[in-house]
Amino acid sequence: MFNIPGSYIGRLKFVDKILLQYPDIVIKSRLPIAKKVDKLPMSLDKFLGNAKIQKELFELFPCTLNFSSASEIFLILGETFNSEIDYINFIENTIQLVQTNLRAGSVIIFKPHPGETQDYSISHRKNLVVIPKNLPIEMLYIYGLRNCKKLCIYTYGSTAAINLYMMLRNVCKPEIIILTSNKIPYKDEIAFIRFRELAKNLNVKYRTLKI
Repeated sequence: MFNIPGSYIGRLKFVDKILLQYPDIVIKSRLPIAKKVDKLPMSLDKFLGNAKIQKELFELFPCTLNFSSASEIFLILGETFNSEIDYINFIENTIQLVQTNLRAGSVIIFKPHPGETQDYSISHRKNLVVIPKNLPIEMLYIYGLRNCKKLCIYTYGSTAAINLYMMLRNVCKPEIIILTSNKIPYKDEIAFIRFRELAKNLNVKYRTLKI
């Protein structure tokens, strides 16, 4: 929030407890906030599977999406470095790359980053769904990811991919593909470093692909 690191907020005196999905990572790090952390009372998949919670989320984030009939889903997660490169073509190249693996019943979902300013309306085509950038990525779990037989996540280092992986690892064993390119600004490669550290701590497997 306001680009203030979460660890800074956690150190403030008025913060008594910090609820996390994976508190052991912070505890092992021996950060000053380690004494405040505790585990969330409910896992994210159970939380999103609760009918009452789903009803409230649908009211907060109304959407007509439904991927429950898709046998195979290719999910592309956007990033915020669009203003520094020819991002439309970058995404187009990624979509074309994914389309080479499409089979009957497959669908490509592109989720722009909330911080993006590009207009992706031109990207709509057969078997491609561009979802609203302000829709929380975890909502896709409700809209059909929890029922898919195969999920491939293409990302530039978003930890949201790890969240989805952890929720669905016992359902469809998601595959995470980290996209790399010389066009990605150096400062944005830090996202991959954070991803790599978290993936190692949670034993999440991934592979890289240069485009």
